[in-house]
Amino acid sequence: MNERRPLRFLTATVAALATGCLGWAAAGFLESNHGWLPACGAVLVFYATLTYGLFSGRLWAPTLAQGAALFGAAAFAQSAWALDSLMPLISVGIGIHVVLGLLALGLDDGLSKRQRWSLRFAGAAIAPATLFALAPEQAGGTMVAVLVGAGLAWLGALGVARGRTWGLLAAFVGAPVLATAVWYAPELSYFDAQHFMVDQPLLPLMLNVLGLGAAAGALLAVAPYLGPIARFLAKRD
Repeated sequence: MNERRPLRFLTATVAALATGCLGWAAAGFLESNHGWLPACGAVLVFYATLTYGLFSGRLWAPTLAQGAALFGAAAFAQSAWALDSLMPLISVGIGIHVVLGLLALGLDDGLSKRQRWSLRFAGAAIAPATLFALAPEQAGGTMVAVLVGAGLAWLGALGVARGRTWGLLAAFVGAPVLATAVWYAPELSYFDAQHFMVDQPLLPLMLNVLGLGAAAGALLAVAPYLGPIARFLAKRD
């Protein structure tokens, strides 16, 4: 990792810029949409954690950042499509996430191929799972199930990154819980006011699509381990 310290520092700097870009985008509508404060705050904590991990040379950070960059670029691109406008903030958001993903690919993480794929999918699932779980419309038992599923997805990613068996177990439990909760959660989330940089009302957020994306990422995060588990069980028989 030492011989690539300049690249690691550059990647971490771009991750910090991505965190700031997300914070600026969120600040634009949080003033009148207070219900989204916990969700946006939690996603910013996730990005800040990635930034810290990259700056400090944590082995899990580059691969997890690749997944986060994939979702971030897709989310900003979807915003451009929904608004039918490629605003400067959206353009910057897409560009920063694409650059972050490409730079993170060049860092040595010392992980196995199976761990890399698992963490990429987990990184892509954590942000949508967080937004889905903490959306203002979530309530009652559904909210509890969604929070449990998203929390286990977070815990599973951490465990897999550290090569711990409990991480895989958490991911195996969290992924189906999150996927099941999608069918009982609200389909749409409405905003009380528009973004200060957008001169038109904001369209409702499709929570069901967000939840399905999070569940798909969580399920794919455990997919690389299904083969070894099946072979192990087959040998025992």
